[in-house]
Amino acid sequence: GLTFQGPSGPSATAQWSDDLGTTWSSAGISEQVLEQTATDELVKASLPITAEDGKKFLRLKVEQETAP
Repeated sequence: GLTFQGPSGPSATAQWSDDLGTTWSSAGISEQVLEQTATDELVKASLPITAEDGKKFLRLKVEQETAP
């Protein structure tokens, strides 16, 4: 799993890959908000892995919001 804290909203996405290559996906990842305040939240992202899956790598993709 991956636990992260940041501003509330869709600015960070947990993603996984089989080989650290260029293909990353968020499919199958479940996110649970552990704590939330008016400005930020603590999120736990989980990805089920079986013995047949082999290795899985997780990353946190953070996007900066642009001003209008």
